[in-house]
Amino acid sequence: MRTVVPDCRWGISLKPSALVMLAVLFLSQLGACGTGERESAIPTGTPAEKEPFLGLKTTEYKFDALPTFKGGLVTIELDNTAGKEAHEAEFLRLDPGKKPADYVAAIAQKRLPSFAHPAGGPGPVLPGKTAVYTGNFPAGNYIFVCHVPAPDNQEHLMKGMISEIRLSEGREASLPRANETIGAKEFEFTGGEKLKAGSQTVKVINEGQQPHNFGLVSLAAGKKASDLSPYLVPPGSPFPPGPPPFTGFNGLVGTVSPGDAGTRTLELSPRTSYALICFVPDADGTPHFAKGMIEQVDIP
Repeated sequence: MRTVVPDCRWGISLKPSALVMLAVLFLSQLGACGTGERESAIPTGTPAEKEPFLGLKTTEYKFDALPTFKGGLVTIELDNTAGKEAHEAEFLRLDPGKKPADYVAAIAQKRLPSFAHPAGGPGPVLPGKTAVYTGNFPAGNYIFVCHVPAPDNQEHLMKGMISEIRLSEGREASLPRANETIGAKEFEFTGGEKLKAGSQTVKVINEGQQPHNFGLVSLAAGKKASDLSPYLVPPGSPFPPGPPPFTGFNGLVGTVSPGDAGTRTLELSPRTSYALICFVPDADGTPHFAKGMIEQVDIP
């Protein structure tokens, strides 16, 4: 079942750096509900012993990673088992001559810099969990950042959670075999209705002309994607009183540039409804979910 949920109240302007705004709010509500289980395993068809594998361990507020790495087809594991807060690793390829400090300065001015090109990666992961993402990364200088806000509402990025990595030339290859494919374009998703219960490898591909990301939120029993409307609010705005209409955040692929793709394994529950959402802001500042990029997915 595919339900697109338009709502005129979503014509709001969000600060550009809040690409995972709703995810962050959900994560702050879910807090320390991490169980220590892996959120996902290495995707099907990825021989990690033969292809580059980048392990990222997170704590407050830093990454523990190698300073250089081989590019091409790379599997990234984000390990937040030691973290007390949710963390993400959004990868961006920098234009020559640009440094992490340039990105931080741009975000501090509430703008998304044109010299930083979204390259995917595992989005917010709850404390005690581990997530895996696989994608092709051309050679170049990259940064990986965490935009999730701390309890004081300051983004982890501004607390130093940004690292630089140099990827040398590597072997680009086909992505791991996927059970299903989810596409994104202006302003809709395709393929979400094919998701099934259980563990599966999902390919996400940006078929549009703008960057897009992919968030998956589990809905409470009897709730629909349209019930999320009061929770799609600017950072710092309070949630309505009472139980929220969501029960968990089941994964997010970081922002993907047009034409790019990646894979992510997901574990979905039977007889559960989910909302698939893109949080990226359009050129006019309106988030993509306000333009139709929110879809209900019902798992039988």
